[in-house]
Amino acid sequence: GFKRGAHFSDIVTRALSNGLGLCPAEVGPRLRLQYRDQPRGECLIIGMEPMRVGVGEIVRIFALVHQIGIRSLHSIMSYPHQFLDANTLLVFVLPRK
Repeated sequence: GFKRGAHFSDIVTRALSNGLGLCPAEVGPRLRLQYRDQPRGECLIIGMEPMRVGVGEIVRIFALVHQIGIRSLHSIMSYPHQFLDANTLLVFVLPRK
């Protein structure tokens, strides 16, 4: 819904207001194990509560990446004001009713 991209926090706010939910952290590793046919060049950002790493303000979220024939799970730095372009793919959950 953001034709020119948006800040991570705005995307999360929109997803939540449209009935989606944040993924539990375990979605990243589980999806990496199950998503064996991820297209080359695709990167999926997991819409999740950022994890604090170490003693500072460094926060990370998971991303599933397929580059040069290697599928991997990354933890990437995440900030509310981080701008994501319109082609960025994010994963959220559809809560059970």
